[in-house]
Amino acid sequence: IRCLRSGDRRSHSGVGACVNLNRPRIAGGAPEGREATSRVAGALTFVVAALLRLSQGIGVYWPAGENFVTAETFIHAAEGFGRGEGPPVMAWVRLYAAQADAGIVLSTRGLRPFIGRELDFAPSTLQLGELMRNARSIAVNRVQIIHTKFVQ
Repeated sequence: IRCLRSGDRRSHSGVGACVNLNRPRIAGGAPEGREATSRVAGALTFVVAALLRLSQGIGVYWPAGENFVTAETFIHAAEGFGRGEGPPVMAWVRLYAAQADAGIVLSTRGLRPFIGRELDFAPSTLQLGELMRNARSIAVNRVQIIHTKFVQ
């Protein structure tokens, strides 16, 4: 986690955090892979949300998803996670959309650590909003299955 503070040459203002889930490990010889990823992502979510609250941070960059999330959105997602509303998948995963000849295509960034791959959606003629809702629902469902399997 890298925190950027007000006055830091690399920061405009406030505090940010950068979270990296490459090859997560849990102390004590606990399993690696998807189980570790799910546990580490959950724990880091709570820690980073607490740091953001204490430091009046500006947001979080989640490299696996190439995703910057505002502090308010990230804290809200972490609080929901703490209430049992499921993992904050959309803080961890980003959706990319592009216009192709055959319609709109979507892909994810950030699912690989959880499910072993990203999702790429074939061109669709659905409206962008509906397509994003569908893709978000699939991404959330896939991560919730992994999280429930390993973390309950």
